[in-house]
Amino acid sequence: MLMDGIVGLLVVFPVLAAIAGAVLAVLRPPSARLTSGVQHFAAGAVLAAVALDVLPGLHQQGHLGIATGGFALGAAILIGLRQLEAHDGGEAHKRQSTGLPIGLLAAVGVDLFVDGILVGLSVASLGRTQGVLLTIALTLVVLPLALSVTAELSNRGASAIMAVLIPPLLSLALVAGALGAVVLLGSAPTQVLAGILVFGVAALLFLAAEELLVEAHETVDTPLVVAMLFAGFFVLSIVDSIH
Repeated sequence: MLMDGIVGLLVVFPVLAAIAGAVLAVLRPPSARLTSGVQHFAAGAVLAAVALDVLPGLHQQGHLGIATGGFALGAAILIGLRQLEAHDGGEAHKRQSTGLPIGLLAAVGVDLFVDGILVGLSVASLGRTQGVLLTIALTLVVLPLALSVTAELSNRGASAIMAVLIPPLLSLALVAGALGAVVLLGSAPTQVLAGILVFGVAALLFLAAEELLVEAHETVDTPLVVAMLFAGFFVLSIVDSIH
């Protein structure tokens, strides 16, 4: 019960970030340069969380073969989701559709669900500190994701209410993944946990490299914006050293 409470408290923050990002995108959309800076910072934080906490913990546990399989499976699924998202976007562009971007929403929802599993299992098997650091990184990630999803929904002609509600609803996938991981997998064998954790690592790397940074580079980079990537890594490294 204590573990459930810790995870339940942690996942509140990404949900709040989704609400804030969605409301901000409708009421006062940030500039493209500011959004790019936030995306760079979030990507740096994600890379720091993976490099400084998750991977060292997995290295100590061993299970190289299982970890390799989990990583390959995670990469394959996420690449498939990216193709679905790209197909949805391309077809919508051809048709000038005003419908919901199903591919985008499915990709974001699955990604957040996997990230939630990673948070839950990190708390259960690697320790509370790793879960806190991952939650910080994911909170920073969810904010620009909510901005992007809300903007896309608005561009597709969705009402302001729908554009604000959908990102927080998607963030509940993270909550479900985190709490479900603790309840259903908290006592699983270490081999199973290692495979699932590495699957989550693949999701985080994909999120940083293929979602945040790709979208961030749609606007013109400046030295300050690029420096935010290193700032995100540095700040989370400082937080890690404090713990």
